[in-house]
Amino acid sequence: MVMASAHWHARLRRGRWLRLHRSRAFLEELARGRRAVGTIPDFGRTLSAMSVFPVDSASRDAGAASPSLDYRMYIFHAGTAVVNAILGPTRNFVPGRGLRFSMAFDDQTPHVIDTLEHDTQRDWEETVKDSVRYVKASFTLAQPGYHTLKVWMVDPGIVLEKLVVDLGGVKPSYLGPPESYRVAENSR
Repeated sequence: MVMASAHWHARLRRGRWLRLHRSRAFLEELARGRRAVGTIPDFGRTLSAMSVFPVDSASRDAGAASPSLDYRMYIFHAGTAVVNAILGPTRNFVPGRGLRFSMAFDDQTPHVIDTLEHDTQRDWEETVKDSVRYVKASFTLAQPGYHTLKVWMVDPGIVLEKLVVDLGGVKPSYLGPPESYRVAENSR
């Protein structure tokens, strides 16, 4: 299952819809001094990327107060799902820790992921060579059916380009697998 970051599902939160791009709800959130997730058009290997705005906002823990994106999908088999997040390249500009975001399926406890946990010189060379940073997290899905992958932007500075949900069998390639037809078609 492959999803471009901009193909997320809008959901009702606190009485208003969150939308893609620079929608009215997005601009209202920024005008109130709140964080919002917005689109960076023509960024990276896909149509666009998603990030937190304003870029100098404070970090927040995953949860209702933190901006998030929801990706709904149908999983045919229970078991392990490895989510590969493809992120824009970045260096560590926060003293004492890396840059974080969180992911979880359905109502599971969010996994806080430090994108710079592996930040050796060799890791940076790979990031520069590929123009992306790859981060993985494993989840257990107890049953087949519809599931929602939630991605919370904990720290500003994370740019999400693409998500690849590996249920077994994803082959390595430079651009990664193409976006899943059903996800792209049903997400708009």
